[in-house]
Amino acid sequence: MRQFYEVYRSNQKVSPLVRQLPWTHHLMILSQAKPVETREFYILAAIKERWTKRELERQIRSGAVLREAPARKRSRQRRDKLPRRLSTSSRLPKVG
Repeated sequence: MRQFYEVYRSNQKVSPLVRQLPWTHHLMILSQAKPVETREFYILAAIKERWTKRELERQIRSGAVLREAPARKRSRQRRDKLPRRLSTSSRLPKVG
């Protein structure tokens, strides 16, 4: 319990989400996922995908966070290649 408090108390992104998962999920995430970013990934994915305890364990063992990282990098590269949008003020007709 102390580790749980120490890990999540200062993380404003994850703190509101911890109540959405059962205690067993947190025990697995705390014991098997050490970097903060990895813990965030598994918490968010478990909530979004509604993973059971067994599914979460399977995802952690199979390295789901490692498979997801290249996909995020590809989508970021695609976004960077898109032209920037025109500002809304430049699209409005001039009055006067």
